[in-house]
Amino acid sequence: MESPEQRLKSLNITLPPAPKLAGLYRPATQVGNMLYLSGQGPRDSKGHFLTGKLGDGLETNDGYRAASNTALQLLAVLLLKKLWVTYRALIQ
Repeated sequence: MESPEQRLKSLNITLPPAPKLAGLYRPATQVGNMLYLSGQGPRDSKGHFLTGKLGDGLETNDGYRAASNTALQLLAVLLLKKLWVTYRALIQ
């Protein structure tokens, strides 16, 4: 079975860098068998949050890219926290 990193590579997916910690913010917290991810949203290449509303300046493709961007950031947080083994079903 290929590793999550190998699977992402085979799909030509590059993860963005995980966001830097700021203050008391934690991008992931595990309690028992539950993982809580927080503080993620679509960001530009400089790390600034993207904002807008579909149908009011943003097209459907913009929303798709924003959702994909957020999902990749969540996977980057998992990688940062070394939680691939526990949550590998996410990308299979």
